[in-house]
Amino acid sequence: MDEDDFEGAERPPTVYLSLAEALAHWRLRAGRRAGRRGGLSKIEVARGAGLSQPWYRKLENGTYPRVRVAAVEGLVDVLGLNEDERQFLYAHTPGGGARTPGPATPQVVDPHVLVLLHLLPFPAYVTDDAWNVLAYNRPMAWWFSWATEPGANLLRWALFCREARAIYVDWKDQVPLYLALLRQAMAHRRGDHRLLQLRGAALEDPECRRAWEESRHALRAHRDGDRFRILLPHVSPTEMQVTSHLLFPATQPHLRFVVLTRPEDGPLPEGISGQGPAAP
Repeated sequence: MDEDDFEGAERPPTVYLSLAEALAHWRLRAGRRAGRRGGLSKIEVARGAGLSQPWYRKLENGTYPRVRVAAVEGLVDVLGLNEDERQFLYAHTPGGGARTPGPATPQVVDPHVLVLLHLLPFPAYVTDDAWNVLAYNRPMAWWFSWATEPGANLLRWALFCREARAIYVDWKDQVPLYLALLRQAMAHRRGDHRLLQLRGAALEDPECRRAWEESRHALRAHRDGDRFRILLPHVSPTEMQVTSHLLFPATQPHLRFVVLTRPEDGPLPEGISGQGPAAP
């Protein structure tokens, strides 16, 4: 039996978070959540997930780079994975899209999506799957002028721009969350040069590099529903709390349609309940 069957040894970081490294980290975390000093054993994980011990051992040591679809949910349960980590596992199933590159050319936003964008009274914008801003409405331009600049990119602004560090009240807490988005995207689209460029820029910034190394196992598929504390003196004399709402246009699923709201933007207008008709 290997020593790391119980210790859940950590591995050196690589460009991509590998399936093997993620499994070893999750196994260690699961053990510590159970009050142990070390991780669950590989035998415990295999048994708990209904897998053969030799097969799981080869999966975690990297011999098998892909996990069977039928094994995913069992691993999710025994390792206590969240939805973002579950999606990471599915990205590493055969045909899971882990090596699908992103679009080679900028995408054009559907005109109907643009109409909806400009009808909204709240700040809203559309990005591609590498966070390049493709469209924005007037409230967004008023709140965040950076979005109107050629080549605007949400992650580049949030991570590397001095303005963002002044706007986010808790900027240092936001950095690992944005990096987790990038790490998850890289797992789904290996070889996407846009994502590799973002990672390279992050590693050149001392604070971002530190956050990348300290949170190298963190994964986020999206930030829908996240709340942000920001300072925008030209919009409000006091600190604002905004919530991010993420939508995916059905005809352009690689695009992200984001709307920002504040608590004072509610409640819903009279006559609109937000609920469907009551059952008879």
